[in-house]
Amino acid sequence: MNAFENENHLGLYDPMKVLLMLDGDYVTGFAPGTMIKATPYEDQYAVEVGATGSSARTTNNNESGEIEFYLLQTSPWAKKIRELERQRATFATVCIDNNQDGDDGFTAEQSWAKRKTDFERSGKEQSTKKVVIQTNRLVFN
Repeated sequence: MNAFENENHLGLYDPMKVLLMLDGDYVTGFAPGTMIKATPYEDQYAVEVGATGSSARTTNNNESGEIEFYLLQTSPWAKKIRELERQRATFATVCIDNNQDGDDGFTAEQSWAKRKTDFERSGKEQSTKKVVIQTNRLVFN
């Protein structure tokens, strides 16, 4: 492929091809805008530089992280999230991006609700519910 073909590449993204599963069930009713965000808590490596410029790279084995997603007020998952919060149990979280140019997603075998979601209602439009999930091992596929 030459440079001209790269400049004219037309990608296609379909949010319907991004799947999020909590505790074995597919999440539905996402709010517009950012649907899902997964963030590691720490960098993969630490670098130590000595007084004369010698350096060493150390692997950071902390794989913990945070997963955020946003739901419409009318999402069937709004009540399911409250139930997961009340249970205080761990559950699996899986995200798969089936788009052709997708990042493939992530998995978290043990995750839990980091905090209870806010309660908000509006007089004219739906509110958006931000859900924050924490995990001890966030693995990007």
